[in-house]
Amino acid sequence: MNRTYQTYSIWIVFFLIPILISSCNHKNNGKEYESEIVGQLGVRNHEFDTIFVELLPQINQLMKEVGSNLEIKLSNDFDFQKREEILLIPLTPYSKRISASSNIDYRFILINPDYINTIMYEIMLDTDVFKDILTLLIIHELCHFELGKSGQFDEILTESININGILNGDNYPNFNESKLIELRVDSLAISYIQKATKSKNQATCSLSNSLKKQLGILEASVAIDRITNFYGTPNFNVLNDLSKTHPNFELRLAFMNYYLNPSASKKRMLNKFIEEREIRLQN
Repeated sequence: MNRTYQTYSIWIVFFLIPILISSCNHKNNGKEYESEIVGQLGVRNHEFDTIFVELLPQINQLMKEVGSNLEIKLSNDFDFQKREEILLIPLTPYSKRISASSNIDYRFILINPDYINTIMYEIMLDTDVFKDILTLLIIHELCHFELGKSGQFDEILTESININGILNGDNYPNFNESKLIELRVDSLAISYIQKATKSKNQATCSLSNSLKKQLGILEASVAIDRITNFYGTPNFNVLNDLSKTHPNFELRLAFMNYYLNPSASKKRMLNKFIEEREIRLQN
């Protein structure tokens, strides 16, 4: 399961987006606006549009019931003039191994469903959870808009590294501003899901409970993968960060599940993870 990651030029292009689309005269036309963005970053992925058509109304209903006025739309339905609307762009980027990002100023979310589907299969050997994971990711990205903090691509900068953060070489263990933003967004997203479990709307209640269940399963699956593949290796218990912008995935899941189901044992586990990271950083 070891994979080599490289630094991708998509970072440069992403920060050029304001220059590239600032002169766009078609911002009220979702498809033309989308093409202005996609043309610089990759290829528009239509393979999963049927799934997104199913998911987005459910997500919008959940957001509405927790008090948000944001709505996520595909380009067919997106109107730039409506400030509450956010454009979702399923993308196959030129750099394949990124999952999602959000741009607050230009009101769009990029999501890479192919990569997400691949990762879910590698971790869980199961693609049935794909819809729930997409839903979780989109809610997370919408919460970037709620907080007014754009979400960066989860770019992997360290070579010889895998999804668990077991690595050879340097890592990025400190909680910098970008990572703290991600944790804040996680907390808001989880608070929305928790609140939605009490919804009187049966569909919203069922969706949020499914998401809550899936987070627990996902954390267990990532932990089992780490234990199975890396037990006895150096720094086995250190949940290293894979990049400068995002905390370790398993650690984030642990935080989220603690919020959803707080317990003394879970708190001890989190404290142990943090302690191991601090020891690693000092050494």
